[in-house]
Amino acid sequence: MSKQRIAEIEIARGTAILCVLLIHGTSAALSDLSVDSPAHAFYFLVNRLSCFAVPAFVLYSGIVFFYRNFDGWNGRQLIPFYKRRIVSVLVPYIAWTCIYHYMNIGLGYGTEWASLREVALALATGSTMYHLYFAVLIMQYYILAPALLAFAAACKRGFYWLLGAAFAVQWGFGYWIAMRHPALDKSFLSSTYLVAFVCGCWIGRRYDAFERWLDKRANLLFAVVPIASAAFAALQLAERYTGFQPNRTLSEAIVHGFCIVTAVFLPYVWRKLQYVPVAAFLRYIGIYSFGIYLIHPAVMAVYDHYVHIPASSTWYHIGIALKIVVIACIPMLLIAAVQSFPWSWILFGALPRRKKVPERVSEATKPYAPGG
Repeated sequence: MSKQRIAEIEIARGTAILCVLLIHGTSAALSDLSVDSPAHAFYFLVNRLSCFAVPAFVLYSGIVFFYRNFDGWNGRQLIPFYKRRIVSVLVPYIAWTCIYHYMNIGLGYGTEWASLREVALALATGSTMYHLYFAVLIMQYYILAPALLAFAAACKRGFYWLLGAAFAVQWGFGYWIAMRHPALDKSFLSSTYLVAFVCGCWIGRRYDAFERWLDKRANLLFAVVPIASAAFAALQLAERYTGFQPNRTLSEAIVHGFCIVTAVFLPYVWRKLQYVPVAAFLRYIGIYSFGIYLIHPAVMAVYDHYVHIPASSTWYHIGIALKIVVIACIPMLLIAAVQSFPWSWILFGALPRRKKVPERVSEATKPYAPGG
């Protein structure tokens, strides 16, 4: 089993977690500012165009799992795989569910759990804090991944069946929920981003070949991304500011198409630019992205508690920018401060070792050797 890291995926994860911070950091502006103001439209676009981040993390998880395991997986690896996920995801998730539960009570936003049923429901849905659903979501994909891997390895054309099934399940289950339970928040359900995960698995099983395939179609990729982004932005603006109600199937296709195309585009770009200075910073953020994701709402709650800037003030926009910087930097500093403690995994999972892990070198990024 390969232990190599894919540098461009880690850089893309760093970009994606910054987009998550943009979503949460600009959310208050959407309620504070007048809907008719240009500033509201600006923050709305920044907020919505950043929403590809969650499907991107799902897609990257599929890429990395299949890239590392497709050619060397066997049944003996199943138990160690799940043990690592318990340490890296489940335990920190339970810890932060408890932390946010009592933080909400302290801030006057919540009440004590009345029964074990309420505790189980909170853990099953990630409803204790607005961002915890992602941990529930990613754990479902970890449960699913070995079965997908076994099926893809056993069936020569298995991925065509998997992709078809993923489309059917995602669209069909989404349609059923929209018709029968329109008030249900389905963001924590694996069916919501199943196509992104299976696409990631498909890319990861032959990642080097996919790189070469993408290199030959770079012009097409650079044309599709702005078209998908423009279509998504136009849809969001029309829904928000004109009350336009699009066809559900068309809307889903535009939204998920934009998210998947953007998620694929980022590693491609960063593979070409991974040696520029900002890439090293983004890669560092990407490596610690799960910890940043877990802790940043707590940092933002403290910031909002102590920093109050009226929306009418000229300092308001500086306050929004400062908030985003704070919720990016403080979590990184806190993680770095506790990384060396043996109990740090309880809060942040299995943090990277100090020992350098071998990196995969893409043909497209290998230094040129004269005569080579």
